[in-house]
Amino acid sequence: MDISVTRSLESRTFVNSLKAALLVALMALAFVLFHSPAYADNCSEGERASIPPCAAVAQSQVVDGKTEIKVSGDANLENEAKAGIEVDNTSSDYQYQASVVSHCSQPFTVKFDLAWASDKTTTIEPSGSTELHTSHRIQQVSCCVNDGGCSQQ
Repeated sequence: MDISVTRSLESRTFVNSLKAALLVALMALAFVLFHSPAYADNCSEGERASIPPCAAVAQSQVVDGKTEIKVSGDANLENEAKAGIEVDNTSSDYQYQASVVSHCSQPFTVKFDLAWASDKTTTIEPSGSTELHTSHRIQQVSCCVNDGGCSQQ
């Protein structure tokens, strides 16, 4: 085989190897960015706790045309939390919803961890509530401990 042909094949192999390595690196970066909490987040993984006992969370998702609702927290607030969920099995606009209801005496900050989207953070005032309607799966609803409201009864 001619030397120029051999060098050409070696050059193409090297370029293809570099392309493959770059693609793997980009995929790894995308995985880290989409599966990690937001950087410069004021409520990162280590700064979260369960929702206070004086609050309740209802989460829903549409599965096979039916809305499934799970409630956690204060049992006395279960119906109030469920009331924040719109049950519309025909619409696919918002497949995932969450409703947080508080009878707490202090405000606290809630963090909604969303799959493949920017997380949402909001402060719930005393005896207040909030709702989230999204097309992204809600992975977790937690309390941000940095504001001191998570430990209230």
